[in-house]
Amino acid sequence: MSGSQPTSQSTAAKASNGAKDRTSQGAGSEWGEDVALVDAILWTKNLSRLKTEIAKILESDCIVPELERPLTFSQVKHLTLIDEGCKDDGCWSLQRLADELTISLPALSKNVSKLAGMGLVNVRPDLFDGRKRRVSLTDLGAASVERFNAWRNERLQQMVHDVTPAEVAAWNSNMEAMIARLAEFNAELEDRGASRRR
Repeated sequence: MSGSQPTSQSTAAKASNGAKDRTSQGAGSEWGEDVALVDAILWTKNLSRLKTEIAKILESDCIVPELERPLTFSQVKHLTLIDEGCKDDGCWSLQRLADELTISLPALSKNVSKLAGMGLVNVRPDLFDGRKRRVSLTDLGAASVERFNAWRNERLQQMVHDVTPAEVAAWNSNMEAMIARLAEFNAELEDRGASRRR
């Protein structure tokens, strides 16, 4: 029927198809809040898909010839953080590592014990506090981190080999704008929460 209002289904379809005729209109544009909400939902889904696709490319297992099994990305992440901790202030404690990785101390201790059994890390008592243990990389652990970083850089080069620098710059510009908006909104939420607690 001519003149009837569009259904929510047709609105969602219009947003999902990209609404190609849409220009750079602001949040208060004629498209209305319903379409803006659908677009925002689609945007968050796309961010999730982006993270998944990047993980497939850059977070695969790392093959180390000296080891019987490939290192998982989680193990490489542990090794990388242990390496950063030693560069920071003489090697972090297990508790500091657990805090940085946002996991429990028992879970971290189990992971570190496995890495130590593979010959990738050393665990030693703290010189000033025997209750603490400090973790550092062995030569094999350091070589494994270097091997993963080289493999990841090679993957990145393959990913952008047919993309122009201008296109990569545009990707970064768009992502930086998104990050800035999300950080701004998170700050607003924190301020609201602080106001309610007063």
